[in-house]
Amino acid sequence: MKIELFTEIKKEKKRKGDKMDIDAAINALKLKVGDSTYSMYGSRNFSDGTCDCSGAVYYGLRKGGGSNFGYIPSTETLHTYLLQNGYSLKAENTVFDMVKGDVIIWGKKGYSAGENGHTGIAIDDQRWLECTAWHDLGETIQFHQHRWEMNGKTLLLRLYLYWESSSSSWS
Repeated sequence: MKIELFTEIKKEKKRKGDKMDIDAAINALKLKVGDSTYSMYGSRNFSDGTCDCSGAVYYGLRKGGGSNFGYIPSTETLHTYLLQNGYSLKAENTVFDMVKGDVIIWGKKGYSAGENGHTGIAIDDQRWLECTAWHDLGETIQFHQHRWEMNGKTLLLRLYLYWESSSSSWS
């Protein structure tokens, strides 16, 4: 699979002084664990009890202070949303150290919409929050490496990291 990592360096895309609160994003998603069903055809953002992976990431980031994109992005359009909200591409199709706040996108850019891609937010160096149809879990916390291996490592990955200008890493 391919990974892209984004790091925050483009503050001009957000209003001056705006910061993403990744803890608020993660906490909002943790509240949905065990209380949602996966669907690409429902609301995708929990409003009807359903989510999909990109809708869940968008929901969390909005709760953490992310901007309104105008619509719920797919794994394909999530790249643009991340760049507009202080993330930058840190790694693509390479080994990376996952840290809290990373947004990981599985799939080749240009071909990752629908079931051809997947995304989630890292909550530490091993686990991530994802909305998945796997075992009908909906929003769940899983070990990223395990899920990556389960999927045959066939998708390309991108890892996006949000990097606060006032610190070198998430606390």
